[in-house]
Amino acid sequence: MSLIENLENAPCFKKLQESALRKILGMSRTVHFPPDKVIFSEDDTQRDLFLLLEGRVSIELRQPDKPPVHLLTARPGEIFGWSGFVPPYVKTATAIALESVRALVIDARGLRELCERDYEVGYRICDWLNGLLAERVWATRPYLKHAGDSGDNWSQTESL
Repeated sequence: MSLIENLENAPCFKKLQESALRKILGMSRTVHFPPDKVIFSEDDTQRDLFLLLEGRVSIELRQPDKPPVHLLTARPGEIFGWSGFVPPYVKTATAIALESVRALVIDARGLRELCERDYEVGYRICDWLNGLLAERVWATRPYLKHAGDSGDNWSQTESL
């Protein structure tokens, strides 16, 4: 599958015109990560989004002296690293390659500028992002409930 086909099949870009997809492709590059490679960590200020092309990526919360909390597994066609697109541009989780990974790295700053210039693109991407954020918050609820039951302060963080 070509990179442009990967973009047009990704949920966040699915309804965009080919001209917009080509602009997004122009602000992107392909990267590879070996298994067990940390792609980014919580609190990184990396301004990139990742479209997973091949492999699987674990999205985890990590705290000192505690086991990581696995939130989800990103699979081909999915976007991860969305917090590079949203102020304050700080990663809210850690991403680790579970196997050999190939991804399209999209410059979030460039994508935001495109969204500001082209309201159709901005609407489509922000509409997708709102749904994704609601889904991710819903997915973390069991962990938050458990953290609150255990007396852990993790449930009181300001990141949500």
